[in-house]
Amino acid sequence: MYPILYDFGTVTIFGAEIPLRIGGYGLMYALAVITGWLLTYWIAGRFYPDKPVSDIYFTSVIGGVVGARVLNAFIRLPEIAAGRLTFFDALLGGGVFLGGMALGFLIFLTLLRRHGIPIGAGVNLAFAGVPLPHAVGRIGCLLGGCCYGAPTDLPWGITYTSEIAHRLMGTPLGVPLHPTPIYEVIVELSLALICLRLWFLRPKPYAIAAVWFIGYGSARFLIEFVRGDFRGGFLFLSTSQWISLAFIAIGVGWIFGKLRGHILEERDAPAPDGRQAARA
Repeated sequence: MYPILYDFGTVTIFGAEIPLRIGGYGLMYALAVITGWLLTYWIAGRFYPDKPVSDIYFTSVIGGVVGARVLNAFIRLPEIAAGRLTFFDALLGGGVFLGGMALGFLIFLTLLRRHGIPIGAGVNLAFAGVPLPHAVGRIGCLLGGCCYGAPTDLPWGITYTSEIAHRLMGTPLGVPLHPTPIYEVIVELSLALICLRLWFLRPKPYAIAAVWFIGYGSARFLIEFVRGDFRGGFLFLSTSQWISLAFIAIGVGWIFGKLRGHILEERDAPAPDGRQAARA
């Protein structure tokens, strides 16, 4: 657990002390963004060489960061109101991935329409590239101490020791916990293999996105039962579980509605995303 990898002290700007640090979470998040960009550019460059793929990607990522941080602050409003946490610390202390995914995805859809990329093919492209960088980012969660699990007696439980993580995230110290970030790494690496494989098998529009929504939504719904951090919620389910159920419903709706139960194009059917022209 390394919430702070390098500490360069502080600088004072207009009377405010600004810490200069490289954190484990921040470093892995940066690596995740770079990984996602390289993977997306590699996948998309061959089929959409005339589209601003990098602009679309980074704009969506920025929106995702905002959504993740704002939802994190929102669900921690009781702690902020009670004076146990400042709003600034809530914004800096990690984010809720599903909040970031929701806002980033809406921005992504808007940009697809603006640049004339077919929506179904565009979301396939996006979710072929989502799982791997998300797995990298979850390693950052492990280093930073956020998204921690509930206490456990299982032999693979992990014990946190950082006072910084305890102050920012409320991470329990000295108690074996479920390694929930590692659970998500395993899920997303598995989905990365599936989604990337599907991309090269001529998927129907929305097919890869549907597979990811169902796969990640189902896994996240179950993992939430062994999460130990506060994430808000109502009716016995956390906020993330309700969002996960929405993801599952969207994915199932796409498969049995738009796709009529089939996720791959027929062999003789024209590719819906310009692939034949790209190969010619």
